[in-house]
This record gives sequence, structure tokens and C-alpha cells, in this order.
Amino acid sequence: MLKDVGIQVVLEFLKQKDELSELEKDILSTIMKYIEIPFDRDGAERKIIENNAKYKDIVIVIKMVPGVREIPFNKVSDEGIRDNLKMQIEAMCAKAYNDVKC
Repeated sequence: MLKDVGIQVVLEFLKQKDELSELEKDILSTIMKYIEIPFDRDGAERKIIENNAKYKDIVIVIKMVPGVREIPFNKVSDEGIRDNLKMQIEAMCAKAYNDVKC
């Protein structure tokens, strides 16, 4: 079960939509990677890289969050990787839904 009610609401919303935009598909796939059990660290790292390459604007937004700094994947805990996915989900939601908080 998701701890993050906002992400759970977005997940349900996207699952019920008939047609998803490219950004919504990416939000959905990132959420699925975020909630995956057991946690697939390698897959999560690939998803982060994919999102960073595709949405350079969200990378900038995330880097502006106080306390966020760039650290190589091999120096980050699994929880840190999950936190990065969550920040990406939130930033993509803001982009997709006019700054509505996930």
C-alpha cells in the first residue's frame, strides 16, 4: 500500500483515464517503478536517467529543492533512489496538471 496518498490518487486517476498523454504515461510508469515490490534498484536508476533525459525542466526544478544535491547512484541508498523517483513524480505532476501538488 502506498504511503503517499497523493501518489495513490494520481495512480488511480491515470488508471481510469481512457487516453494518456506521453507525460501521463511517464508519470504512470514512474509510479509503478516507485511502488514496485520487491524494489528494483537497477530499474529505478534506469527510470530516473530516462526521465532526466526526457524532462530536463524537471531536473532543474528538483535541483532547486533545498537540501538536494547530485550524488552518484553508487553512493545513494535504495531509499534515496526511491526519494528521487518521488520527486520526479511530483515534478511531472506539477508540469502535467498546472502545478497541482501530487
